[in-house]
Amino acid sequence: MGSGRSCQQHAVRRRGTNPGGTLPVDEYFCNFILQAPASWFIGFQIDVPYSRVEARFDWFTNVDKLADGQGVGIDWTSSNLNHGWFAGSRFIPNQNRCNGNAWRKVIVDGLNQASAGATC
Repeated sequence: MGSGRSCQQHAVRRRGTNPGGTLPVDEYFCNFILQAPASWFIGFQIDVPYSRVEARFDWFTNVDKLADGQGVGIDWTSSNLNHGWFAGSRFIPNQNRCNGNAWRKVIVDGLNQASAGATC
């Protein structure tokens, strides 16, 4: 998977651009690329690992090594997708409140599975 952002950006380029760049990328991806209600999704972003300073914040996590041997940084925030799932919070909590820890584990496990099948 490398970077979730690049997959989204590729899909956006293929289908058309975010009109005026007015919507967050994750909301645009759900509504216009997948054509599904944004309320069905939990939002986060995958990128390169964060600095040690950034990784101290509750809304960032570094995964040192996925199944493909690469590390990733996870930004657990979303401007518009998470508040309905996590009691108004814009980020997936790193505690049991609203099952935040369980969702984080499911997401990291899914990233591990996806990276195991990656060929590039």
